[in-house]
Formats: sequence, structure tokens, C-alpha cells
Amino acid sequence: MRKIFTLLLFIFATHLNAATVSSDKHNYLETDTVTIQFKEMTGLNKDWIGIYPKGKNSDWDNVVQWRWTGDKASGKVVFNNLPKGNYRVRVFYNNSYHAEANSLFRIGEKDTTQPTLIETRKDIYAENEKVQVRVDNMLGDPKDWVGIYPKDSSNAWGNVVQWSWTDGKQNNLLAFKPLKVGEYEVRAFFRNSFKTEASYAFKVIKTTQTDTKVTTNKTIYTQNEKVTVKFSKMKAHQDWIGIYPKESSNDWDNVVQWAWTEDLTNGSHTFTNLPAGEYEARVFFDNSFQTEASYAFKIIKNTDTNTKVTIKSNYGSNENVTVHFTGMKAHKDWIGIYPVGKSNAWSNVIQWAWTDDIKKGSHIFKNLPIGYYEARVFFDNSFHDEAKERFTIVTTDLNTIYERASKCLSDEGNKDKQVLCFNEQDEDIVYVIENTEEEDYIYTVNLAKGLHGIELTQSVGKYGGQPDAYFIPLKDTNLIAIYQYEDVGDPEDIILFYYQSEEPKLVLLFGDVNGKYNGKYKTIDNGQKLEVTYKKADDIRSVGKKFKEIYDISNPNKIQLISKTQI
Repeated sequence: MRKIFTLLLFIFATHLNAATVSSDKHNYLETDTVTIQFKEMTGLNKDWIGIYPKGKNSDWDNVVQWRWTGDKASGKVVFNNLPKGNYRVRVFYNNSYHAEANSLFRIGEKDTTQPTLIETRKDIYAENEKVQVRVDNMLGDPKDWVGIYPKDSSNAWGNVVQWSWTDGKQNNLLAFKPLKVGEYEVRAFFRNSFKTEASYAFKVIKTTQTDTKVTTNKTIYTQNEKVTVKFSKMKAHQDWIGIYPKESSNDWDNVVQWAWTEDLTNGSHTFTNLPAGEYEARVFFDNSFQTEASYAFKIIKNTDTNTKVTIKSNYGSNENVTVHFTGMKAHKDWIGIYPVGKSNAWSNVIQWAWTDDIKKGSHIFKNLPIGYYEARVFFDNSFHDEAKERFTIVTTDLNTIYERASKCLSDEGNKDKQVLCFNEQDEDIVYVIENTEEEDYIYTVNLAKGLHGIELTQSVGKYGGQPDAYFIPLKDTNLIAIYQYEDVGDPEDIILFYYQSEEPKLVLLFGDVNGKYNGKYKTIDNGQKLEVTYKKADDIRSVGKKFKEIYDISNPNKIQLISKTQI
């Protein structure tokens, strides 16, 4: 067996060209308050806004004033006491110094006529890119206009390459069609005249041929498979990958899924949940829509193979583990025993065996160490699991656990609605009851070893009423989630997330103040991330709206929110 590939997983919740920023006016007096409005930021920690002198780069030394966005995707911030001058406000993601959007404004003295300002959004464009022009302090006359000229040419009408009215607005943002390679100036004119009021130079360069490549790890996938897109020799900054229907245009409306390359020149990204169809993976430089490389692949509908793997849920440390399988294809199919939460990489295999070219059968594994495992079955010597089932190797006899759990739950103060308790004999053990329609099962959670979800087959009878606490099963992670109703002070529903290294540690908590207590929780990306979907409860403007948050839980000691979106 050999290692076939490694998956690199990234999640992003922003949009191309999404962030915007603007001031409530374009001209201020020195005594005025400057209100800056921002929209479609990430809404995550450390997005920020900076005021810079016009013409200065985004270095920290050039910042005149700055503010955090307050973890908001959209909102307003206020600046005061800015000295007179021309300024550019810029917005930045995640404490970086790469401006996602910018806008000009001016602080002037009293009764000073403001000069007309004009500039392009970028100084250099590719030949396929649209050119955006910002113009400020025009007269507001219906026949004020803007023209694009070859650099250093006269204002004669015959030299105009493209032009547009300003629509009678004093301030406007105009878009021009892609231009041929060359050096240009954009110029502003009042009242249909040819007298330049302001100008700005920019250039259009030829798109150079590169050795950039993009491939997928396979050309044909089934609907349940992840698609890994590999790229090489990207330029890095604001490069991105798009999944498009085959032979469709590069318009944003055609994008099925996308991701930044995360400023990597070589790397990969994994896409999930693509519907059946024919696609192309395309890569783009610098937030553009010019394809640098593409690669075709297809997603086919799943065929019902009825592949299954069955196994007991619990074994003693000296027991043989028998894995039963059905619905295999036969040739070079195999079974692997993996620790829960580990990828299908060959390096993670604890034990393995061929299915001996039979479609239905079983295999016995011996001498597995204590731990929490999955038995996974694979077709044709691949590393894509067709079915899997969990089991646990434990040291304590199950009947002993059952007796201790039953006693704990039946003691005074641990009956009726109380369905969660700690074992006095072993502080690392938590007992939980899972309510079902027919019976209640005891689960044990071993906080010391990270083992949880040991299901016992014995019923302990029904406990009436709404439970005060219950266990929320999470796959592929050593995080343990518990719902609990706190009736101390102001009653509150809370979700507690525990993690064990040397002793149980509370690492995350959600309460009813933000509506997440009634959400849905699941792990994704092999237990590396936590997905929370919920309806916000404390904002009347958000009634009926659902939200999704993704947390990075790969390091439970440092859980981070990495995206938040409305769904």
C-alpha cells in the first residue's frame, strides 16, 4: 500500500471584491466629524479601518487614525480631529496590511473651494480587466464628463479612447470596458468642455504566459467524494480557484464554488458537496477573471453498492475484533483500522487486511491497544472509504461500568430529570443518559483519555420530563459537548464544550443570549472544525434568519471563529 495524496483543507466565507468602504461626505471642515461606513467585511476578529494621507502606502507608520470594525461585517465608525489634507480610508481583513477597499475624502479649511479629484482603482490593469474610476467634487452639471486618453496626448476629441457622463453627480464611481495594452490618463471635464479639471495616469499590461498549472487528484468522482484541486506556480497575492460548469464563461454568476489560494504559490484546496455534472477547476491571478490554467473533471451520480461494515461497539483490551463487510467490489478491496479523527492516509493505519477478493465476509484483528477507532473499507486499493463504523477498546468491564453508572444515576439528587452525573469513584468518568422513544442508554465519557460515546446495550428505564442536561455526540474529536439548563440566578440554557489534556478543561461555551443554545452542532473536515447553525435570538432585525459559524477546533486549547455567514 502506498500514500496516494494528502488533503489540505481551507474554509473561507468572504466574496471576491466584496468589501466596500465610503465616507458620508467627500469634503469636510476641520471641525467636522468623519463617519466611515463599511460593508461585507468578514465579521471576524481583527478586521480594521485606517485613515492614510493620500498617496501613502498601507504601512503602519503612515496611519493617521484607525479603528477596529468591532467584529461586524457591516457598520459605521467615527473619526474626529483630523488635520486638513487629502486622505484615503482603507479597510483590512484579519489585522493584515492588504487593503480590501478604499475611498478618498478631504479635510479643508473653512470656505475653501474643494479641488476636483479623479483616480483609477488600480494603477496597473491586465488587458482583460474593467477599469474603475472614482471622481469627486465635480460641478454636478448634467454635462460634466470623464474621458480616457493615451498618456500625454492632447484633449482633442479624436484622442478619446472611452468616455462617460458623470450623470450630474458631484461624486461618482464609473466603470470602463477593458483596454488595450498601453499607458493612459483618465481626465475630468466640466460642462462638456475640453479643459482638464483633474487627471490620473495608469497603465494596461499584457497578460503574460506562465507555467501555472492546476489539476485534480482524479478526473471522475462520485457525489460523496471530496475534490482536491492542486495548483502550482501561482503569483500568490489574491489568487483564487473557481469551480465552473464545463465550457461556461468566467462570469462570477457561473461560479459553483471557490476559494483563495491563501497566498501560496503551490498548494491545494478541497471542495465538497458538488452535484453531479461536468466541471472545470480554473485558477486566477490577483482577484481577476482571467483564466491562467484550467482542468476538467466530472462528478457522477452515486451507484447503490450497499457497502456496509458492521462491528461491535465495545471490546475489552484482550478481545479479538471481528469486522464484517458486505457489498465490496472484490479486487484489491481492503479494510483499515484507524484512530477516530485521523485521515485515510496510509501513515494513520493501525492494522489492515485485504478482503481476499470476496464481496461479503469478515476479518479478525488482534492485539489492538486501548483507544477509540474506526473500521473503514476501501475499493480497489484506494484511500476513499466506502463505509466505516466506530468501536472502542476499553480496560473496564462493561458490566462494572453499568453497575456504577446505574448507582450514580439512582442516588439522591441524581434521578428524574437529572441525566448527567460524575462518578465519585473516578472523577474522570461522566455518565450521560440518551433518551430514545423506547429506552434510555447509558453513555460513559472518559475525560482523562478522551474516550467518549461508549454505548451500553442495557436499558436503564425511562426518565420522565424534559432533561436538564444531555450529551451532544461530536464525531472525530476529543471535544465533549454537553447541553445544560442552569437554574441559578437568571435561568439560562448553555452548551459546554470540555477538552481533556491533564484535567477536564472548559474551552467553549454558548448561552441563550446569542441564540446558539438552540442551534445544531456537528464536526466537519475530519473533526478539525465545528459547524454551528442557529437562529439569532437577540436581534429583532434577524428574526427568522439563520446563521452559520465555523470554528477551528484542531487545537482545542485555542479555538477560533474562522467564518460567519447568513444562510
